[in-house]
Amino acid sequence: MGGDVRIGVLADTHGTLPAAALEALEGVSLILHAEDVGRESVLFELQTIAPVIAVRGNTDPVFPSWALPQVARTTCGGMSFFVVHAFSPRHDRPEPGIDVVVAGHTHLPAITSLQAALLVNPGSTSRNRTPDRRGTVAVVCRVGERPEAEIIVL
Repeated sequence: MGGDVRIGVLADTHGTLPAAALEALEGVSLILHAEDVGRESVLFELQTIAPVIAVRGNTDPVFPSWALPQVARTTCGGMSFFVVHAFSPRHDRPEPGIDVVVAGHTHLPAITSLQAALLVNPGSTSRNRTPDRRGTVAVVCRVGERPEAEIIVL
């Protein structure tokens, strides 16, 4: 996958961060975690690789030392990101100016075009609902004028 800046994307870690996930994210400039983190230690481990932006999911407790927001917006590598717990292409629409919507919740990895945006669901690092049950993460980068994403099977 081309592009100068790589953004790591993961979700539904539920407190488990396999070494393969850390290896897959090596060299990214930013990590976006779309919900159900499970434990603070997951975010601390990810921060050893790159800065992390995470949102709270339906199974995340409100941690005493920090509170995860419901949604996050950021820009990196010339792309604008909207990070949220769950996003339904049937019912939700990306905000104007958003290049990439990052969402999880389903534990099923998917990359979908949404009008002018890209929807990236990285699946789950350890609880995938895919037939082989292998964990997944995603990497997003800008290729030309458009964002592209790739699902990485752990």
